[in-house]
Amino acid sequence: MSKIGLIIEREYMTRVRKKSFIIISLLMPIIMLAVTILPTLIMAYSSVTTQKIAVLDETKNYQSVLANTEEIEFSLISDEVEESLRATYQSRGFDAMLHISGVPTDKSNIQLYSEKTLPIDVTRSIEYTLRDKVRHDMIEEFSASSDGVDSLFNAVNNVRVDIATMKQTTDGEAKEDNAAIGIVVGLVAAMLIYFIILISGSQVFTGIMEEKQNRIMEVLASSVKPLDLMMGKIIGIALVTLTQLAMWGVIMGIGSVVLSTNFMPDVSSIESGAEQVAAATGESNPVANVMGMLGTLNIPLLISMFVIYCIGGYLLYASLYAAIAAGCDQPSDAQQLQMPIIIPIIIAIVIVSSFGMKDPNGAAMFWGSMVPLTSPIVMLARIPSGVEAWELILSLVLLVASFLLTTWIAAKIYRVGILMYGKKPTFKDLVKWARMK
Repeated sequence: MSKIGLIIEREYMTRVRKKSFIIISLLMPIIMLAVTILPTLIMAYSSVTTQKIAVLDETKNYQSVLANTEEIEFSLISDEVEESLRATYQSRGFDAMLHISGVPTDKSNIQLYSEKTLPIDVTRSIEYTLRDKVRHDMIEEFSASSDGVDSLFNAVNNVRVDIATMKQTTDGEAKEDNAAIGIVVGLVAAMLIYFIILISGSQVFTGIMEEKQNRIMEVLASSVKPLDLMMGKIIGIALVTLTQLAMWGVIMGIGSVVLSTNFMPDVSSIESGAEQVAAATGESNPVANVMGMLGTLNIPLLISMFVIYCIGGYLLYASLYAAIAAGCDQPSDAQQLQMPIIIPIIIAIVIVSSFGMKDPNGAAMFWGSMVPLTSPIVMLARIPSGVEAWELILSLVLLVASFLLTTWIAAKIYRVGILMYGKKPTFKDLVKWARMK
């Protein structure tokens, strides 16, 4: 164990002292904060540009519904020729000119002229306003009362069906459950594990390949057992990954607090605005809904299982990467041997993306959460939707057993492969090395 500890220390200290490690550890969270928070800051502090539009309605039927908004300011122009207005609307201070010559359902009857491309929201707003007016006129032809038509529109547009899904426990207690928020949280956790496994496993592969090419392996193998050497490298690189994740978490946490305190809008103002919108529209408060949905999740269970499956998945795939790297001299030789390792990860992502939203407890998701090569990703997507205790235990037992088995097989391949040079290994060679005593 003392030798394994020395190998772990060497792997860890060698990697964390590299400039690339320090640069990536510092820059990555800054980039992630910029990508996630900058759009919010831009939206919060960017001023809305009001587009001034001159309206020439030859029908006199649609100009009354074109009401001013924060984004659009309409000015009705009457008794003027279309060609004359189109030639002078810019000099009059207008950004665009809207010409209506007939029913807007015909594209030839409505044109919006502008020198610069208008925001898509402006165009869509005008289209929806005129569409509602056309619908109103069409229905009014079959109705004697315009008030009745307005009431009909309001009633139809306000019809909503919102099913409250309740999760009932074994003791008979029921609480509101929201499958969508659970699946989204599970998908995010699954994707994090996917990247951690892929990146960390490739680091194990690269590290072994570099040492084998430099002939360092020959020196190490003379004083350290191959199994100790492989386990030391796997655990050492795992600690490097955990250190980097911890640094990312701390930097992003501090950055989020600083930005939210000094630049982001006040949370209370957001909640107050959401309450006002909810009161005006008669709908529920979206902020309160999201917080309530998150409150239905078992956060401690999700975090603990994330850590366990992340470690288990990494150890399983890292041992496979180590076995492949030990038998190859050149990275190009290992491409075909890496494919069987990558395929299960891709299958897991396909299962989660294809069946996770439809039925998180269906057959595909169930078996995907049991097979050790896919369970670290698929099970994380299932947990927020509710998983039986026996399923969770069975999945973890299979994952641990598979890790021990693959580590034992990988060590047998590793002890032969690290001293093999000049021959491109095949799957037949790997099986032969694994069966050697």
